[in-house]
Amino acid sequence: MDLVKKVRPNIVNVTRFSSRPGTAAAAMKGQVVSRISKERSREIAKLRFSIAAQINRGRVGHRMSVVATEIGKNSSTVCRDECYVPVVLRERLELAMRYETEIVDSTPTHLLGRLV
Repeated sequence: MDLVKKVRPNIVNVTRFSSRPGTAAAAMKGQVVSRISKERSREIAKLRFSIAAQINRGRVGHRMSVVATEIGKNSSTVCRDECYVPVVLRERLELAMRYETEIVDSTPTHLLGRLV
């Protein structure tokens, strides 16, 4: 948790350990019980989303170039910036094309943009 707070990554892959029968890990002593493991996963996920929300809020008002990568829900288009951050535009656009956008809102998982 301290490392995540210090580094402030936008994304953290949280995967709980689970031993497989017949492996050396299955016989290891001092394993963390499932209840505690689940709680730790929830805590780090909550921290990750909090950090991502702060980072993404800081991008509101910025202009950026994005590439349309997929059709989204409700006639939207999902684009990606140069760091692969998803930017949702609320209109159907041609895929594999570059667009200039302004970020108008954000969520912990993506940015919302409009064409400029």
